[in-house]
Amino acid sequence: MTKWDLSLYAIRGIPLIKPGDNVGQIVYQCTEADGFCFEDGDVLILAHKVISKAENTIIQLSEIRPSKQAKDLAAKTGRGPRLCQVYINESSEIVGTEGRMVITWHKFGFRDTSAGVDRSNIAPYSEDLVSILPKDPDASARGIRSQLKELSGKELAVIISDTFGNPTRQAHLGLL
Repeated sequence: MTKWDLSLYAIRGIPLIKPGDNVGQIVYQCTEADGFCFEDGDVLILAHKVISKAENTIIQLSEIRPSKQAKDLAAKTGRGPRLCQVYINESSEIVGTEGRMVITWHKFGFRDTSAGVDRSNIAPYSEDLVSILPKDPDASARGIRSQLKELSGKELAVIISDTFGNPTRQAHLGLL
């Protein structure tokens, strides 16, 4: 029988990420400063918001022009028409609504709520700003993995995770 061990380490000292920041370098510097050393086989899990901010996938709602579909969706849900347009832009399909919840098929091929669009933890906070998922999260993860291998000499896995709004539940999940 194989024995499995699991240890978790929260990276301390990560600053507020800004567009253009080098996430791999920041992660490595923060772990090094804290005395943490990566080992072969470690798995680094990063919240998508870190990547979205570094890659500047932040949208100003004031720059969005809502379509008729977005205005209809806004009237049905009570959400802003510009925000609804971003849901539409990030989705391959709007599946339906339940109260204020907008159920979508994201362009990446999964069903969720709000198409991965998020208003939380965007500094400086503004009702006018939303983040969307990174344009190519797999490429982002590969780039960070490559950089961390170069810096640490270790073989790691990098996962970019999102708080996943599941329309069949009354809560959110952190899915990997």
